[in-house]
Amino acid sequence: MKTEQIKKQLIVLSEMLHQMLEERTEASAVYPESHWLIKDIDEDILLCSLSMNDLRAALYKEGK
Repeated sequence: MKTEQIKKQLIVLSEMLHQMLEERTEASAVYPESHWLIKDIDEDILLCSLSMNDLRAALYKEGK
């Protein structure tokens, strides 16, 4: 994958992560931590973070 593609994907994922964190904050005001919706949002946040880490690693490798 090219460096430009990686950077674009990182930007998109960063925006998605920010939006999910806002959703998490709003949902936690309404639902208890054990609610399925909170757990689902947390899982999405984790997957997005892992994807971003993978892209950062690929970007690092591109730089070498």
